[in-house]
Amino acid sequence: MPVFLFHTTGMAIGRGLSYAFTGRPGEREVPDRVWWRERPLSIAVSLSCTLPVIWLFGRVDRRRPTVPAPA
Repeated sequence: MPVFLFHTTGMAIGRGLSYAFTGRPGEREVPDRVWWRERPLSIAVSLSCTLPVIWLFGRVDRRRPTVPAPA
C-alpha cells in the first residue's frame, strides 16, 4: 500500500507542476503525435516528484525487527 500512495502523491505533484507551467491539462480525448511526444517528459517529471516522496516517507515506513517478549 505505501508504494501505491507514494506513486499517487508523486503523480499528483508532477501533474500539478505540469499544469502550472503549461496552463493546460495533460490529457486529451484522443492521443495524437504531440501527446505521444510529451509522454517521456511527463514520466520524467512524475518520477522526479515521486523519488523525493519515497525518500522522505520511506524512512518512516521501515519496519523495526521484532524482539521476542521476555519469558
